[in-house]
Amino acid sequence: MAAYLDTSVLVPLFFNETGTAAARLALAQEPSPWISHWTLAEFASAVAFKLRNGQVSDAVADRARQLFQAFTTSQLTVVDVLREDFANAADLCRTTPAPGLRTPDALHLAVAQRLGLSLVSFDAALMQAARGHGVACRNSE
Repeated sequence: MAAYLDTSVLVPLFFNETGTAAARLALAQEPSPWISHWTLAEFASAVAFKLRNGQVSDAVADRARQLFQAFTTSQLTVVDVLREDFANAADLCRTTPAPGLRTPDALHLAVAQRLGLSLVSFDAALMQAARGHGVACRNSE
C-alpha cells in the first residue's frame, strides 16, 4: 500500500536534527511515498520558522529548499488538495476525541483517507486520530 508522508517526516530529512535517522528509515521503508500540495506549503513554513528563530543560516535554509524541491520532483507523488478534503478535515476536527486534531493535521489525514493511503507521521496525536478514523499508520520513531 502506498503511503502519505506528513511534514513531520519530511523536515528532518533535510536538516541535521533529532529525527533525521528515523525519517531516513521511514522513507527507506516506503516504495511509493505521496504528499499533497499542502505539504509543500507546510515544509516552506517549517524552513522559514527555523530561519526566523536562528536555528539555521540562510545558506542552510536555501539548500534545504533546493534539495526538497528536487526530492519532490524525483521521488514523490504530489496530489492536489480538493474542496472535499477541507470539508472532511472539518469533520475530522469535530469528531476526533481528545487530544483532537489541529487543522493542518486534519487536512493531511483527510487527503490520506480520500486516497486510501496509509499515513506515515511522527506526530503521535495525528497517528492516534488516524487510527481512530480507520486509516492505517506507520512510523519509524
